[in-house]
Amino acid sequence: MTVDGRVWLTERDFEALRRLKVTLTRPGGVYASLLDSKLERAVVVDPAALEDEIVTIGSRITYSVDGRRKGPFVLSEEPEAFSIHTLHGLALLGVAVGRQVTLYLGDDDTEELVVESVETPPNYGRASSPATASGAKVIPIQFGRRRPILPGPGEDDPGPSAA
Repeated sequence: MTVDGRVWLTERDFEALRRLKVTLTRPGGVYASLLDSKLERAVVVDPAALEDEIVTIGSRITYSVDGRRKGPFVLSEEPEAFSIHTLHGLALLGVAVGRQVTLYLGDDDTEELVVESVETPPNYGRASSPATASGAKVIPIQFGRRRPILPGPGEDDPGPSAA
């Protein structure tokens, strides 16, 4: 959530951003500027004090980019998923449902992100959302290149990729 330029983060979220800052390999650019801005404007609060509609690490969120719907995704700390390692994930951390974030990508190029829904992670120190209270399972999504399937010992059928 942002109020008067401040970003309200849990201690877990703030510490994750601090670790990112320390390990950042490219100190310049849009991502680094956004990370610096989040850290400078952060107000660390107890998770119980946050509203359920604030994006935190572990939240299941749906958002839009320039009016195109994305998600739902679970915001993660892991770089292999939809995470704070991505520009969208970092930009949405600490933002409330209905709020808009403008990403300045350089050369007069921008993206408008709007948080459409947030489901609170279970056992996060605040009241659970109906989805997590009902025992709904979150399925992790992994982006990136998949490992090729190799035949096992004694198998000579290369499978559907042989065609």
